[in-house]
Amino acid sequence: MIIKDFDLTLLKGKAFFKGYKTDVNPSIFSAFAVAAFRFGHSLVQDEFRRFSQEGFQRQYCNNEKDEFFSIPIKDFGNPVYLYDKCEGGIDSIFRGLVKGAAGKADG
Repeated sequence: MIIKDFDLTLLKGKAFFKGYKTDVNPSIFSAFAVAAFRFGHSLVQDEFRRFSQEGFQRQYCNNEKDEFFSIPIKDFGNPVYLYDKCEGGIDSIFRGLVKGAAGKADG
């Protein structure tokens, strides 16, 4: 429907541009490309919250009721959080990602 409405048919017999124009300034194209890759950075939270199976940010571990520590974004690649069963392991991280609210996009 949209393809027909906006006449977005494929150009038959046309190929990609294979030439090179020395008079074209590529910097403007670069600026738009960088902006496209930057989109969404403001949606990233400062930390990853974790939750127990019951949906709480607290869990019983070693007979004590402990609060989960949130994982700072700077520690994102640290695998120790995945294997720490007392802190809920990878399951608690996935629960936090699923329960987390979507961030507001810039605009």
